[in-house]
Amino acid sequence: MLGYVLYREADAPRPPFCRVGGVRFRAVYVARGAGPRARLSAAAAARVLRREGVRTAVFPEDYVNYQSFAARGVAAPALPPLYRATAAAVALRCLAQQGVAPRQAAVALLAPSPTPELARAAEALSSQVRHLILPLPGGEALARELRFRHGVSPRLVAPGEGFCADAALCFDRFDAPAGAVPLYDPALAVRYDAAEPNGLLAALWSAGALDAGRLSVRSVCLPAPPD
Repeated sequence: MLGYVLYREADAPRPPFCRVGGVRFRAVYVARGAGPRARLSAAAAARVLRREGVRTAVFPEDYVNYQSFAARGVAAPALPPLYRATAAAVALRCLAQQGVAPRQAAVALLAPSPTPELARAAEALSSQVRHLILPLPGGEALARELRFRHGVSPRLVAPGEGFCADAALCFDRFDAPAGAVPLYDPALAVRYDAAEPNGLLAALWSAGALDAGRLSVRSVCLPAPPD
């Protein structure tokens, strides 16, 4: 089961469970802020989730006491799996942010070897962009499939091989050019055209209650380069 951390509201009911997007969550309630009272309530809520076997919980966007939960083995939903599941939409937003029309664009989808997420992104983009670039080794079968089904001829590149692309997405660590979008990095900032925060979207997607293919991307911001 997934957890849902909610702020306490005066005189408001605190049911132990809530349902969001068709998914049932174990709800716990915490005080706002970063003071001693807020930390104590965080520790108590984390103990409840831990005792009931909950290891992943959705938090308020402005919450600051994550460490109290992390110390007890409760973490926010991982975002990179959702980023990889929406890779085609991420690629199209990257092109839009550069003012590049998809029909004129080359998009590279990179990984040490092709993954199901990479294959789905290639399938979605094959009819929308001018050129696709796929990884070697392992991309040969996917390239043949795309050629047979869509009449496209992706270029295959090996690690360290130079290439030019308007957008490059890395599904895992890869010897990629500067400016590539690291879909594996939690520091990547992807904003979706959805009312729900990313943590809730990731939880609903992991529970099978959200079709990632229906999400569109509002903006993509790369992680800050290391010092």
